[in-house]
Amino acid sequence: MPYTMLARATADTMNNSIKEFKKELDTLKKNKGDKKKIAELEKQIDLKCKNFAAKVLGDFHIAKQGCDALTLQIEAYLKNASESVQATKAAAERYKKARANSDKSIVEAAPAHLKSVYDLAKKEMDDYAVTWNCYRSNYGDAVDPKYMKEIGPVREDIIERTKTCRGKTDQIEQMSKEVEPYKAVVADAGALTMATPEEKVEELKKLLTLLQEMAKPLNTGKGTVEAVVNNLETFKGKVKQKKDIIKASMTANEQAYAFNVKSTQGHVSALASMKKALTTGKSAIHQMYLKDPGVAEKIKECDEYVAGWDTKVKEGMTACNEMAKLMTQMQQMFKK
Repeated sequence: MPYTMLARATADTMNNSIKEFKKELDTLKKNKGDKKKIAELEKQIDLKCKNFAAKVLGDFHIAKQGCDALTLQIEAYLKNASESVQATKAAAERYKKARANSDKSIVEAAPAHLKSVYDLAKKEMDDYAVTWNCYRSNYGDAVDPKYMKEIGPVREDIIERTKTCRGKTDQIEQMSKEVEPYKAVVADAGALTMATPEEKVEELKKLLTLLQEMAKPLNTGKGTVEAVVNNLETFKGKVKQKKDIIKASMTANEQAYAFNVKSTQGHVSALASMKKALTTGKSAIHQMYLKDPGVAEKIKECDEYVAGWDTKVKEGMTACNEMAKLMTQMQQMFKK
């Protein structure tokens, strides 16, 4: 949906005007100028700060209205995706019993449908991000902080809610991958008497490939499980630094910790999707094939692959928890 595009040019102009007035005020005070003029300037600066805060707060209320709409839209997409996954599972079960073509069509169409839902949700997120992107960076540095108190919570609320919406959008993407194995369930059910053990081995090879693809958030990019575990050692070194060094790098440390937390949350989500895909994929293998050595070996390989990542993700979670303790320890050093 279209969102109102915000522009901070007016706010920046107002902020620069405050800076000029403050500069003039400082000069007057330094030169012990006319007290009435000083008082008048202080009043004008105070009024300009109030006007600035009102302008920015108005912008953020517009952004908040957009965020309200965004939240409802993403919730609708997530509901649609969830219902589609449930319908796909039910159709696959019915097809195994009755072989109705209508159920087969539901299962076969599910991956493309969920991909389209994800694309719509992602575009919604991107459209909203553009509309208020101008206020992501610092603004109003000349304004007395007391006038910004009402603005901060509104901005933080928008940021947190957009993070939540982004997480739900990622869930939709995972759902589009979860329904893929059900196509194999339908294919298997439709030709159970003709399928050979060798064909089942090929299906399991595809399942393993899917699991490896789903594991990419765990082992590619900057926020891998290994990186999180290694970052714990970095944090252990940081907490041993001199107090002034810790204080100077606190913001960077907090950002690094937040990145590790976000990465770990992504790891947990990806692992959960892998486990669901594994369960679904294995359910497509009829018991009559389990005695075949090749099929049994491939199932074992898939099980071990997911189990291995389960162990590693738990290590990452432990490392992240330890980092939280170290982060708290550093923050306590400067707590008044």
